[in-house]
Amino acid sequence: MRTSAIILLISAAAFISCDPTDIFETDFRDKEDEISLTISRKRIFSYNAPDCQISYNNAKKQFRVSDDNMGNFFVLTCSHIPEKEGDTVTATLQYTTDSNIRTESHSFKVSKTAPDGKIWLWSQKKKIGAVVQLLN
Repeated sequence: MRTSAIILLISAAAFISCDPTDIFETDFRDKEDEISLTISRKRIFSYNAPDCQISYNNAKKQFRVSDDNMGNFFVLTCSHIPEKEGDTVTATLQYTTDSNIRTESHSFKVSKTAPDGKIWLWSQKKKIGAVVQLLN
């Protein structure tokens, strides 16, 4: 009886000590394939080739993704070009919401990269994930 109570307490302590933001990052990195902006598991914007535009400005270190009429978009302007997993970049994020345009600065970690130039950026503090694409 006493042993099972101790095991239960240890299990509860282990569960409580888990950092849910690590789970958010893992879900984002492993399940998100599209160029997109996700905030706290809510998809804010997704790139859809027939209806959207994507651009990258190397001189400004800026990724831009928008729908064709610029009614919805996100722009990520980085302190330097994110290159390899584990790198950290400071970036200004500008994006549309249902009622306005928000601008925020965050630190992003390069969570994943792909050979086609896609980069998964993750802000641990705000639970923001952005998948962007380097273009030639």
